[in-house]
Amino acid sequence: MMHLFSITQRVYIEHTDAGGVVYHSNYLNFMERARTDFVRLCGYEHCKTSVEDGFIFVVHSLDIRYKSPLQMDEEIVIALDVQELKRSSITFAQYIYHKQDMRLAASAAVRVCSVSSRTLKPQAIPVKIFNRISEKTTANSL
Repeated sequence: MMHLFSITQRVYIEHTDAGGVVYHSNYLNFMERARTDFVRLCGYEHCKTSVEDGFIFVVHSLDIRYKSPLQMDEEIVIALDVQELKRSSITFAQYIYHKQDMRLAASAAVRVCSVSSRTLKPQAIPVKIFNRISEKTTANSL
């Protein structure tokens, strides 16, 4: 599978329920980690950027589909694509795969919005970060 960005991670006991199966909300944590690493690659460092540029990303909405359970100690691949990039929001298509056979475990559409770190009101994504995300997205689609 070719995606704009991906990371690999192991499932630990802290991610699972008593039966060793990943608890449903932890899929969102895995996806958050991939989005965080992707936007960091594009120049967004949460603490530094929220102070210097006065904005943060917040999750606006999400739609998740669970396909196949993840289990303790397996390796997973968490991937994303930028589905839509607007001046103050990004919609990500996100995927979690079982690394062993690249079988889909879950997929989601996650929309994040840019808001002022002071007022929490919507605002445009800073130009330097918007342009970097746009460049990465465009380069990947060629």
